Amino acid sequence: MKTDARLVRQLLELGALERAELIEVLQASFGAPGVEGLDAAWGLEAESRIDAYETGALGTVDAADLLRKIAG
Repeated sequence: MKTDARLVRQLLELGALERAELIEVLQASFGAPGVEGLDAAWGLEAESRIDAYETGALGTVDAADLLRKIAG
């Protein structure tokens, strides 16, 4: 299906908040989790990582060392 150029122009004329809301509606149409679902998932992931760190199952890396390693 070819995108209707006139529709695209109209959508791009929307304000930033309206475009963001449209993105959320379109994302939901694919069955993807909404912002609330993503926030909840990241919250669970953060708690899991904190728990792993506190039990010693997850260590830390010095940021300066990591950046040097990435830079090569």
